[in-house]
Amino acid sequence: MKKYLSMLVALAVTLFATSGFAWSPPASPAPASWISDTSHVLSDEAHARLDAKLKGINQSSANEIAALVLQTLDGQDIADVTNATFKSWGVGKKGLDNGVLVVLAIKDRKMRIETGKGVEGDLPDLKTQDIQVNVMRPRLRSGDVEGALGAGFDAIASSIANHKADMAAGRSNRQAPSCQTSSVGSSSGGGLVLLLVVGGTIGLVWYLARQSRRRRQEEEAQRLASQERQAARRRQIEEREATRKRDAERHRQLLSSHVTPAVVTPPVPRPTPVAPTVHKKPSVPRPTPSVVAPAAAAVAAAAAEETARRAADAAARRRREQEESDNRRARERADEDRRRRDREEEDRRSSSSSSSSSSSFDWGGSSGGSDSGGFGGGDSGGGGSSGDW
Repeated sequence: MKKYLSMLVALAVTLFATSGFAWSPPASPAPASWISDTSHVLSDEAHARLDAKLKGINQSSANEIAALVLQTLDGQDIADVTNATFKSWGVGKKGLDNGVLVVLAIKDRKMRIETGKGVEGDLPDLKTQDIQVNVMRPRLRSGDVEGALGAGFDAIASSIANHKADMAAGRSNRQAPSCQTSSVGSSSGGGLVLLLVVGGTIGLVWYLARQSRRRRQEEEAQRLASQERQAARRRQIEEREATRKRDAERHRQLLSSHVTPAVVTPPVPRPTPVAPTVHKKPSVPRPTPSVVAPAAAAVAAAAAEETARRAADAAARRRREQEESDNRRARERADEDRRRRDREEEDRRSSSSSSSSSSSFDWGGSSGGSDSGGFGGGDSGGGGSSGDW
């Protein structure tokens, strides 16, 4: 459990601590263009038409509108990506901060309109949300990226121009209600995010505890199985030892049952009368068969049979031990593979929970920014809204 608590503490630190933003904005397209399309979803003709539209809008007003079309966010939050690009490019006139940046992530199906501090009154967050939902989203869902960007640029320029005209005519719409609504929504959204984080943390603790209990049960079952295998192996050794002792006793009794026959002393021949000497060919005595030879042959045969039996037992014992060793190694490999898969699944679930929780937060923009590179050199964005399609 200490390991799991350490993981939870690390997760909390990752969620709530100020972390560095590792995403690097692309190079500024200005002064040659107002649009950077790193996804290459726009054709050269569509890029030229949209660039001409932005050029006319920007030249007819003091504002600067730019666009960035990405293939993917690489797991980053679109608000962070947009704010970092806004600061890096320096969209808007220097000192006026009246830039607007439109960002599309094609693969992630996300979009955002970021506004500079000097244009927030002309283009409030509710208006940017309305442009995304009612103007850009229908075209994006039909696959018309050029139409979505063009209509969005026109809606942004019209909203800014209309608000300035209203201000000049003395009919300015106050933004206090919208700001209050935004703050209430932000507060309720923050409470929902906190509730999701707490629920996710509780679910993660429950899952880790269940995995730990299941792992302990499996280890206990493996320990009992190992003890049973050891007991069975001891019984086999005891049985082989008892068999060896019985065979040795039987062999000793066999040897003692063979009695060595006594040597028979031939009788002393009686003297015979002397007969006339007859010269005959001396006869060679025939060899008498040994009496001890059958007993020695039986003993040798029994010894050879015992040696062969022991060799067969030793070979069978080595085969059994080799089979047991192979089976044990196979079980150990299977257990190790299963534990490795469980660890990988647990790490994957933990990393997925961490990434999903951290993606729900908006940590703000990155620190610092480069020069304008062709734009007016505006400061960081002051507002805006995100959406998807």
